[in-house]
Amino acid sequence: MSTALILIADGTEEMELVYIRGGITCTSALVKTPSQSETDILPLAVCSRGVRIVADTFFDNLKTTEEFDLIVVPGGAKGAETMANDERVLQMLKYQYNLGKLVGMICAGSLAAKQAQIGYGGRITSHPSVREGLLQG
Repeated sequence: MSTALILIADGTEEMELVYIRGGITCTSALVKTPSQSETDILPLAVCSRGVRIVADTFFDNLKTTEEFDLIVVPGGAKGAETMANDERVLQMLKYQYNLGKLVGMICAGSLAAKQAQIGYGGRITSHPSVREGLLQG
């Protein structure tokens, strides 16, 4: 069975999380969505439009060397920034990328690729608001 990890943090764009999760789930893949929240009893994230989403688990419950067929970093400026500045996320993305597995970023989520120093020499798409930051890498 294929596996996917879709990251979520406060400020994640809810549509980018929900649509990609729904699409992947339709393929019968096992999908995990960990939250980076560290203070709540529930792994809750408040998304960019105020929608509250309860994730499957806390990010701390994962190992940075856990393998998935796909890892996705959704956009949403605040959520993408949180993930791009989290060393655990960057280690996981580097590990995944170095194994030759799929890493996907949506919109501002591409900031994590720059911080993880992956994808150089390839094509990358992003939200126009983060384009200059990616080009400076």
